[in-house]
Amino acid sequence: QECPPLGLVDHELSEFRSQLSAAGLQVFVARHSMSLPDALFAHDVACPFYGPDRNSLLLLNMKAEDRRPEVDRWRIFYSRLLSPNEWDIMSLHSPSAFVEGGDIAEAMPSSWLPLAQPVYFVGIGTRTNLEGFHELKAIAQEYGVVVEPVEVATNCLHLETGATILAGEVLIDRRWIDTA
Repeated sequence: QECPPLGLVDHELSEFRSQLSAAGLQVFVARHSMSLPDALFAHDVACPFYGPDRNSLLLLNMKAEDRRPEVDRWRIFYSRLLSPNEWDIMSLHSPSAFVEGGDIAEAMPSSWLPLAQPVYFVGIGTRTNLEGFHELKAIAQEYGVVVEPVEVATNCLHLETGATILAGEVLIDRRWIDTA
């Protein structure tokens, strides 16, 4: 499959930013690095927690060695973007505790999803290990977030590759996610 022309991609990105701004959202653009082509996936390196007084952003440990420098780039970006009066930026403690944001599916209480508290489903597989899961769970408990493990097949990149929540329904590809 061929890549679309760069001009078309730039145009579509500009249109997308305009739509977000028109909807009242503030858009921030992080500089891209050709040496870190996957660094545009900001979601992979961070997990937010919302508290009554302060919020925290947990920077995650990437299992793929070539992606580890992304965390420091995003740390700088978020430290400039987020107010230190409202946000704490944290890191996982152990360097061998791996969690990637694509393995975290957030289910928040809403009118269409009647939960008592937020639940983060965390895929355990090729990118997120049990040590990372347990560290994430310990931190999440401080914010009243329930964390549940989900086994992810080895041929599935992330939990969010094989499952997603859409309008109150959970869509699952059973080739990648075991629902038993």
